[in-house]
Amino acid sequence: MSTYIKKTNEDGKFITDQQATMLYTYNNNIYDSVTNTLNKVEKFFVDRQTGEHKQLGGTVYLNAGDDLNTMVSQNIAIGRSWAFYYGKQTNNKGDVLWESVVYIEGELKYKRLSVFDNRKRVIAYCEIDLLTGQKTNKRKCFFGDPAIFAYEFGNEDSANFEFTYRDDDTIKEVFNYDDDYTLDEFLANEEIMAQFPWNQHTYFHSFEPIHPLNFVI
Repeated sequence: MSTYIKKTNEDGKFITDQQATMLYTYNNNIYDSVTNTLNKVEKFFVDRQTGEHKQLGGTVYLNAGDDLNTMVSQNIAIGRSWAFYYGKQTNNKGDVLWESVVYIEGELKYKRLSVFDNRKRVIAYCEIDLLTGQKTNKRKCFFGDPAIFAYEFGNEDSANFEFTYRDDDTIKEVFNYDDDYTLDEFLANEEIMAQFPWNQHTYFHSFEPIHPLNFVI
């Protein structure tokens, strides 16, 4: 498979090779030359004592047909921390559901489900208990039209509303930047409801389904 590399800084901004040499941390982003799909991110740092560039770990995005165990065994001995995303599913809006596992120092630590919108912002997330398989730390995020919703510091990557959920998938709390609400308090807020009509946002009423609309592979 033919690939090419583009470097980014810790904020995800593209940089030149020369700029990377002046940074303490940077990433090598490896893309498929045919599809321009991001396949792998290698994370590097500079040893302050020796000046040596060392790999900290990275992220691998598996394609259909890739074997997870093979990808894990090929990478986890390099650096400290690796995340592997697999089982990609995409809906007709461009939202993407990924399963993922995280290894730290060669040991499986986390299993997760994440849904990203077409701007690569996380709109749903949970962890999977490694022993029981139960979903924990369940949350969904709403990113509204900036013409309607005020983004803190103008940062459109920061969710307007974040919903957390109980074990039975009902809403536990709702966060709006520095404010937090019970569901009753949230629904009673007339200013919020004028911008966010509750009956028009059923996706957030429960954690399941985790994906908006139906996914097609």
